Amino acid sequence: MTTFFNLGNNESLSNYSWNDIVRPATEGRERAPLEKENFRPEDTEETEIFIRELVQNSLDAKDRDDSRFNNQPVFISIKYVDIDDNFKSVYTQLFPKTLKEWLTQSGDIDEKYKRTFKALVISDYGTHGLKDEDWKKYFYGSGKGNKSSKTNKSLGSANQGKVAIWALSNIWTIFCKSHTTEEKIKGQGLCLMSEVVELDDEKNRRTCDAYFEKEGDPFLDDKEIKILEKTFELKERDNNDYGTDFILLEAIPNDYAFIIQAILKNWAIPISENQISFDVGGTQINQENIIKLLDENKKYLGDITSEYINFCIESRKKN
Repeated sequence: MTTFFNLGNNESLSNYSWNDIVRPATEGRERAPLEKENFRPEDTEETEIFIRELVQNSLDAKDRDDSRFNNQPVFISIKYVDIDDNFKSVYTQLFPKTLKEWLTQSGDIDEKYKRTFKALVISDYGTHGLKDEDWKKYFYGSGKGNKSSKTNKSLGSANQGKVAIWALSNIWTIFCKSHTTEEKIKGQGLCLMSEVVELDDEKNRRTCDAYFEKEGDPFLDDKEIKILEKTFELKERDNNDYGTDFILLEAIPNDYAFIIQAILKNWAIPISENQISFDVGGTQINQENIIKLLDENKKYLGDITSEYINFCIESRKKN
């Protein structure tokens, strides 16, 4: 089943459509997605899980031997965006009435749910982007391993690291725009629903995955890139500015302070070693100010103090 959306103006992603996956009921049971249980954020602890997975994925996507990166740190930007009225038609194309109906049928939202027009935009720079192999794993390879435990936070066993950020969307819907070292700029959306839905004919079922995609290939043209940049306030990338923009629709509000504290708890040493830096809602976190930020947030960080980080740095130098 395919539903097309053509807004009929210059601010349209008219080459894209939402596609659900319908299979005969006789094919047997379909799984409910494991990601839903493991990543629904509820408190600061869940924010830490999200930060750990997000940053590790970005670090894993850095080619340290590639001269194009010149040993620069990976940079990650995290920000909430309220969609401007001029671009709400684009947002509505990404979250249309048909997708709302599918989410209602799967029990993910109430039929009276109203769009918030708020997105969480996470961008990484200095990585190789989602190459073809990564792209396949991200969109088509999740949830196929052993079920991971929410108690021990062992997330990798179900190949879910790359989908951790989905949980920060009320509707578990994401659009990825990735500039890769394969000289490709790709874009695709995915909605992950909670339940398989029996359709009216009782002969078919809708599975949990729906895709916002182009027919034939996932490559973005210049017009589509500009539309996404304007709608979601993305930084314009030049030809050598590799990395991925993750756009979480209907973002769950989260205090920037919690995100900053989670970064400081988990990544203070790599930041101090200039392996990675951040911009969180306009607050810079980098090698130059990491000690200052640790001191300012020490009552939230437990054993992660500026003295501890300095001790670790000196110990590494000696070894």
